Amino acid sequence: HNGVDVRSFGSTVHRATERANLGLAADELMILVSGRVAAQKQPQIIPRIARKLEKLVPDRSWKIVIAGSGPLDRALDREITR
Repeated sequence: HNGVDVRSFGSTVHRATERANLGLAADELMILVSGRVAAQKQPQIIPRIARKLEKLVPDRSWKIVIAGSGPLDRALDREITR
């Protein structure tokens, strides 16, 4: 939580449209990871979390969406595609 009351910002974004833009089905869960992809943020745990989720909720469709970039982008991409 960053302390910003998001209700004070009006939104013209249509949820279904934005989910479709991200390739998400209407009933699909989304886990958003937001931040710089750098060592101090420990992005290498993201693929491990994904593998655990696959075992914990095998009957539920979900995606992890990473909003950010940084010096570990390529390493994270390689780990995810393994």
